[in-house]
Amino acid sequence: FSDRCSSADRLPNGNTLITETIRGRVIEVTPDREIVWEFLNPGGPVFRVHRYPYKWFSQVEKPKEMPVVPPRNSRIRIKCDGTPYLVDDDPFFSVGVDPLDKRLEHLGY
Repeated sequence: FSDRCSSADRLPNGNTLITETIRGRVIEVTPDREIVWEFLNPGGPVFRVHRYPYKWFSQVEKPKEMPVVPPRNSRIRIKCDGTPYLVDDDPFFSVGVDPLDKRLEHLGY
């Protein structure tokens, strides 16, 4: 949850739909705390979300669903300022990696 304006709703299938307003994140989790799907709004905060069954929209073709695959822990790094980023599988290319600070090099990191 965010520290304000978040929501959580129990769904008919027993899962929980959670809105993290400030981060703009919506997730559905099972009773075993597994993420079924998530959405990160690139536009910012999301106040509230409702999940409607596909059958309510018969005029729209059901989209292809894909499983959420969590990244391997070896791909997640934390910068010195505390922000996370993902490391690409290619050892010669990375996403969001800042050049290593010379002070950290001196300390052997």
